[in-house]
Amino acid sequence: MIILDCNYMCHAAKHSNDLNHYGVDTGVIYGFMSRMLFLAKHFDDGDFVFCWDSCKSRRTHRHPFYKLNRKTKVYTEEEQALNESADRQFEILRTEILPYLGFRNIWMKTGFEGDDLIARAVEWAEENGELPPVIVSADHDLLQLVDRASLYKPTNRMLITMDGFVEEWGIHPKEWATVKAIAGCQTDNVPGIRGVGEKTAVKYLLNQLKSDSAKYQAIMAGFDEVFSRNLWLVTLPLEGTPKMVVERETGLCWSCFIEVCEKYGFKSFLNAKKEWAEFIFDRIPW
Repeated sequence: MIILDCNYMCHAAKHSNDLNHYGVDTGVIYGFMSRMLFLAKHFDDGDFVFCWDSCKSRRTHRHPFYKLNRKTKVYTEEEQALNESADRQFEILRTEILPYLGFRNIWMKTGFEGDDLIARAVEWAEENGELPPVIVSADHDLLQLVDRASLYKPTNRMLITMDGFVEEWGIHPKEWATVKAIAGCQTDNVPGIRGVGEKTAVKYLLNQLKSDSAKYQAIMAGFDEVFSRNLWLVTLPLEGTPKMVVERETGLCWSCFIEVCEKYGFKSFLNAKKEWAEFIFDRIPW
């Protein structure tokens, strides 16, 4: 099973594909689908779970500073146009193309992030005796799940496993949320304890900091206020995330795939239809 951080994948496609078909921007859709094929071939697995961020956020409602840096960023007109085009394509993928092709596990829950749903998918796999799934994302928060899944980072094609994580960091993946709670997360605008990064937080957990050191004292001084607030923000899944059930794919539609390719001008996909049939459409004869 391959669990996709769909917002991450779409944003990556936004910056790497500038395609247009009869006046309709298609670069994000094309990039997303081409990555699906690559992943299916790379892992020899066509079972996908699509996890999307909700526009509303319980984290932001409780702590308005969360991801505020993204909302206040000033964009040029060109960047704004690109973002709006990408958002339209996100919606088309999630609500039209993927359901039309017959995919069942297209998840989005109001108030929760894709990461929360990814964590639920990992839980489901563990509870149902499935093989550890592959998570596709570049989000470091997801490292807390690699005791039950592997994390594939498309940017460098690195697969992070439990053993690899422990070798690099020296702690159990479940302790990663504690590390993030102490160090914070610049990407999500979560302020940690001043002057303390991930490596120092790990040293603290491993009792490698001297009690009279400035870093140790800083952690002690800010622990009660910063740690308790941040742990709620960074732990996956977020408290209250609904349980999810992975449905078996039984109705993928090959003729629908052909229609989508023709509608959006994806000739290269039609030329590679044998690969699509073999790796994603359950080896349907073409």
